[in-house]
Parts: sequence; C-alpha cells; structure tokens
Amino acid sequence: MKKTRLILACLLLVVGILYLSACGGKTEKQAKSVTVKPKTTAVKGDLGDYFEVVERDYQIKTDPKSFMSYAVISVEVKRTDKDFTFPTDKINPFGTNGSEDYHVGFGIEIFGENEPEVIKNANAGGMSGPYSADDVTGLMKLKKGETGFIRWSVEEDKLDKLKTFQLSSALEKSTRTANNGNNANSSQEKSEAVESDNSGGANWDSALDSYEEYTDKYIELLKKSKNGDASALMEYASFLQKAQDAQTKLSKAGNDLSTTQMARFTQIQTKLLKSAQEIIK
Repeated sequence: MKKTRLILACLLLVVGILYLSACGGKTEKQAKSVTVKPKTTAVKGDLGDYFEVVERDYQIKTDPKSFMSYAVISVEVKRTDKDFTFPTDKINPFGTNGSEDYHVGFGIEIFGENEPEVIKNANAGGMSGPYSADDVTGLMKLKKGETGFIRWSVEEDKLDKLKTFQLSSALEKSTRTANNGNNANSSQEKSEAVESDNSGGANWDSALDSYEEYTDKYIELLKKSKNGDASALMEYASFLQKAQDAQTKLSKAGNDLSTTQMARFTQIQTKLLKSAQEIIK
C-alpha cells in the first residue's frame, strides 16, 4: 500500500526531527492563526439537505505546545429539520472499518483570493480526512436544530493565504448492503475478503516488528531526554539504525496489508503519537 508507506516514512521523519529537537533543548513555537469566513453556509454533496454551516468567523490556529507543523480549523455545523432517509445507526465514517450499511464523510475546501489552497475530500479518511472520525460520528448523532463541531488539519505554511471555506459531504452504500439480495455474489465476495485479509504476508509482519521496535525505542529515548538524561544522546545512533531498518523493510514489504496487519499498524502509530504528545507537554 503506497499511501501507507508514505505515511510511515513521513512519520519516521517527523518523530526523528522531534527527537533531535528534544535533545537539543526545547524552544516553544509562536502560535499562528488566521480568520476565515464561510463562502456559503450550504454543505455540498449527499448530506447537504441535513446539515448547514453556522455563519460566523472561524480561526485556523496552531498549537505552540504541539510538535506537529499544522494548524486546526474547527467548524460548527447545524442539523437541519429534514429527516434522514437512511438508517443512521448503521453508518461508519470513511477510513474506518466496520460492517455497517453506509459510509459517510465531510470534506472542506479552504480558499485563497480565488482558488482553493486546501482540499480535504468528503470520502477521505485517515490523515487525508477529518482530524478525527469521531467528529463525523458526532455530527450524525445530532438532533434537529442541534450543532456540533468537525475539525481538519491545515498545513501551517498555507495559513497566510486563506480567506474563505466551504464544506462538502458524501454518503455511500456499502458493497455488503448492495449485494444483500444476491447470495452467490455475497458468498464470492466473502471468500475474496478472507483471501485478501490473509494476503499481507510475512514481509509486512517483519516490517511491523521493526516499526514497533523503533517506536518503543523512540518513546524510551524521548522520556530520557525530557528528564535530562545524557545517555539518550549516546543511544541516538542505534535509534537511527532502527528507523532505517523500519523504512527499508517497509519499502520491500509489498503493496497490500491484511486487515489484521493494518489494525496493528494503526495501533503502533497511535501509541507513538499519543506517547510523544504526553511526554513533550
């Protein structure tokens, strides 16, 4: 999975830079922000009848305590009076796993003077989608007239260009539901899904082992550097070797992960980011 390899490579680079910064002395970043307005309160796409943007000014701002080079916009969205025409108890945000009947999502376009500078598609998940899939779920649970918030990350170096924004939305019926009435097709798809789930192979298992070993070492060294332990610098060479090993194995692992391997990848990634954020505070 090329996208997964790119995400991991970027993540390895980011946390490596973070570690160097932690060992070399911490300097607090200056907060940056810009104010943008809704280009329209209408939400484009499949869910436009059910939601609208609350009209007001919105800030896109960075967190000076965060080690990540991005800002966040949090948009307030209001549920309209129109009844849903699909079951909202059987949905999943795009980019998340589940056996639900529908996938839903929200996107955002943030414009400069004339053209969109930031585009987050409504059917995207993970790092290309909303800041948290829980934001999407929260909006789908709103009652008529209630408001909720959904967030997206924005590249810090684009802030100065941004003026207005517009939201988009997507609703997609799952393949499982679409083939519910065709037992032959359902059986075939189930068989193919099982085969796909087991197709990741030993190369990915080895790559994930290296990634987890790197992650554990990184967390250990970050704790030491935060506590002023000079031995962290002495161990840095072996740390870089573990990072290189993880990247090398990942590049040779192939294009596909099984469902189980993807779940493990996500767990390691979450552990890494959560630990880093807690330690660096």
